[in-house]
Parts: sequence; C-alpha cells; structure tokens
Amino acid sequence: MPELIAHLLEHPEDEEAFGHLNDAACSDGTTWSAGYAAMPYLVEMARKLPPAKRWDVLTTIGWIVTAASPESDVVHIRIEPYVEEGYHQAIKDSLPLLLETLQCEQTEREFVGLLFTAAALKGHPQLAAVLANLDACEHCSGILGWT
Repeated sequence: MPELIAHLLEHPEDEEAFGHLNDAACSDGTTWSAGYAAMPYLVEMARKLPPAKRWDVLTTIGWIVTAASPESDVVHIRIEPYVEEGYHQAIKDSLPLLLETLQCEQTEREFVGLLFTAAALKGHPQLAAVLANLDACEHCSGILGWT
C-alpha cells in the first residue's frame, strides 16, 4: 500500500490506482486498519486535485469515517494508536476541501455523496449511512427518479 499511496500523491487523478486504494481502505461496509492510516494521504490527494475533481477522494473519506469501528477487538478493523491522531486531524482537514467541492457542479448522486461525507465528518455516521444508501431504498430512489 505505501507504493500505491506514493504513486497517488504524484498522480492523484489516476482512477484505476485510486480504485485499488479505495478497496484496501474500505469495502463491504468495513473500514480496514489501512483506511485509518491512509486518511492523511487521502486529504493530501484531495488537496492536489481541483475542487471539481475531488468527489471520489472525498466520498472515500466519507465511507472510511462512516464504516469506522475504531475500538474493535478485531485487528484488521481497529484503529491503531499510532495512526489515531493523524486520522482525526484528517477528518478536520477534509471539511474545508469538502466545502470547496460543494461549490462546484455535481449530479444529484454526486451531491448526495458529498452530503453523506459531510454527515460522517461532522460525527453523524448513522445519518451518513442513510444518505449513502438512498439508492438501495426502493421508495427513496423512486422519489428521486434513480430507478
């Protein structure tokens, strides 16, 4: 993972490489330990992108925070003490980047992704999970015309 992060810090627009990082950080509703450690680097990647191009990075940050189980006894999903400070600082550092991105044009689904990220970053993981899964709700997606 360090090589992948180093590559993305130099080439934050590389969508294929970012997909690999995203999967290693958070998948299937679980934030892996690597996700907590990656947070400061994700923020740095977002900083290097123009606000209109940050959606993938910011929503990955949102998923990491939403699916976090930092106090778990399972070694692969808990936050280790040596990355905890960087993780929490990255959450704070993400907010101004998110605000800049919200000022750009987005599709409705992209906007919902930024909203769920905002909910997660502000300490509302249950709300973030609901917003992130609007398309899974038949009623909600019908109202939004996403069916």
